[in-house]
Amino acid sequence: MLAKKNFLSTFVGSISMIFILYFFLMYLPKTKCNVTFKNHTTNQISNLKITYGDEFTDIDIPTIDTDSDVDLSLNYNKMNSNDDISIYYYDNAGNKRFEELLLSNEKKHFRNIYVNILTIDDAGLIMLEVDKK
Repeated sequence: MLAKKNFLSTFVGSISMIFILYFFLMYLPKTKCNVTFKNHTTNQISNLKITYGDEFTDIDIPTIDTDSDVDLSLNYNKMNSNDDISIYYYDNAGNKRFEELLLSNEKKHFRNIYVNILTIDDAGLIMLEVDKK
């Protein structure tokens, strides 16, 4: 009878610890986000910037060669809770173009952003696809 009680208390304690660990891993705010840019075009891509918050938080994205990747890591702790994450660039006419990567309310749900750069047209407009995980 005593062995059954010990087994039962050990079993319940183990299950409780699993649920506590699951909570901490799944529901605590994420502090870091990895962004991967994949260039699917036949052109080298440069002069892209990641921005969040104000103008002083621009991060230069290194030049992305044809059929290659660039990985960056962003720290959520350096951002305000209401900051969206975007990339921007200038087209051939000098117009500033923005593409949203992650909205402020999505930060706690995603740790990885994959940006597939699909095409660049003659006007310098970039067609891209964003996948969040």
